[in-house]
Amino acid sequence: MKINTSRAIIALVFGVVMLIGPTVYGQANPLPEHGWALQFAIDRDFDLNSFQGSTLSIKKHTSAKAAWRLGVSVNVEAGDTDDFCIYSDNESEETDSDNTTIDIDMNIQRVFYMHPQSSIKPFLGIGPTGGYYYNRQTTEPYDTDLYGEDYNKKSRRWTAGIMGVLGMEWMPHKTIGLFAEYRTKLYYEYGKSKIHRNDYTISYIERTTKRVRLASESVKMGLAVYF
Repeated sequence: MKINTSRAIIALVFGVVMLIGPTVYGQANPLPEHGWALQFAIDRDFDLNSFQGSTLSIKKHTSAKAAWRLGVSVNVEAGDTDDFCIYSDNESEETDSDNTTIDIDMNIQRVFYMHPQSSIKPFLGIGPTGGYYYNRQTTEPYDTDLYGEDYNKKSRRWTAGIMGVLGMEWMPHKTIGLFAEYRTKLYYEYGKSKIHRNDYTISYIERTTKRVRLASESVKMGLAVYF
C-alpha cells in the first residue's frame, strides 16, 4: 500500500501536538462563552486555506458548549473574448465570445462540544448546506450572414441538503484553536442546461439532471482564531 508522505507527516505532527500539548502548556484553555472565531484550513503543505467557504468561514459561540458555524463562497466571473482567424484559403473570420459564471455555496452548522472543559474537546455538528451555479456562454461571428453560426449555452444548478461533522479541538492559547474533523453530506441536486446552435441547421438541446448523493470528505484539519 502506497503511503502519502506529506499527509503522514502532517497527521503525525498533529497527533503529537494533541497528545503532548496539554502537558507542555499546562492547563488547557477553555472555550469562550460568547466569542467569535475565523476558521482556516491547514493543507498538506501547512499553508492556510479556506475552510468551509472561500469568502467567509466564521464561528460564533453562544456558550462554552455550543456554537454556530457559517461558511460562504461567492465567485462571480464575466469575460469577453474576441478572436480573429485567417484560414489557408485567405478567408478570415471574427468571433465574439462572452462567458458569465456565478457560483455560490453556503454551509451552516450548529456545533455541540461534549466536554468543553477537557484538554481535548470532542464536538459534533449538523446543519443545512446548499448552493447555486449559473453559467452562460455565447459565441457568434461578427458577420452572421457570411458565416451563419452562433452558439448559446445556459446552465443552472441548485443543491440543497444536510451536513454532519464530527471532530475534536484543542486550544494551546485562549485565542487559538487547532481542530480536526470528518464531514458527511447528504444532498439533492437539480440542474438544467439549454444549448442553442445555429449552423444553417438550427439545433436545440435541453437537458435536466436530478440526483441524490451521500458524500464523505477526507479529514479536515483547521485553525480557529478567536477574537
